Amino acid sequence: MKQILFTLISMIIIDVSCNSPEDYCRVYDLRCENLTNPLGIDSNIPHFSWKLSSEKDGTTQKAYKILVATDSMLLEKGKPDLWNSGKVDANKLLDDFSVSTLNAVTWLPAKEVNVPEHAVSPMMTEPNRIQERIRPVQIKPMEKDCWLIDMGKVLTGWFEITFPALEAKQEIVLEYFDHLNDGIPAGMGQNDRYIASGKNREQFRNKFNYHGFRYVKT
Repeated sequence: MKQILFTLISMIIIDVSCNSPEDYCRVYDLRCENLTNPLGIDSNIPHFSWKLSSEKDGTTQKAYKILVATDSMLLEKGKPDLWNSGKVDANKLLDDFSVSTLNAVTWLPAKEVNVPEHAVSPMMTEPNRIQERIRPVQIKPMEKDCWLIDMGKVLTGWFEITFPALEAKQEIVLEYFDHLNDGIPAGMGQNDRYIASGKNREQFRNKFNYHGFRYVKT
């Protein structure tokens, strides 16, 4: 079996389309397997991620294309020799997960996998349980379209928020902090991003992880 080792993030081009031709989008913080400029990775199915910056409010990503090559010159010519993802529509969203909706989607053939003999053992960890429900003690505006939510004490857990009607594809960024420096949230690198469906009231809860925080910048 041929294995491909991705050696430099500079040999990967990520082409992003924004929501209008006049938008200026800058792609930054390119990562492969959540690593910046890795010397090598050991995954045959690597995960790529990136962030967008734009001077225009409301700019959203419409599509993307990833090119991977063994030589940066091939990327400049638009001729990758390893992989071309093709243009991927990033706005496709299923309305629901009903049988009819899922049957209308194109699926790849399923593969049967031979699982080797192995010993099965339970994970010896306590499950997450909700011990207390805490409401904010203060919500105050910081700047345009930005609020600081004070939960009153440092806690570890989920954060749940219900939004009013939002526009489709509108992005809400939630940043978590445990303290303030002169009234300014001290960056901790914890954040969640919610992309709205635009359908009535929407609710978000980070059930797949949890944070340690007191303040949430929304």
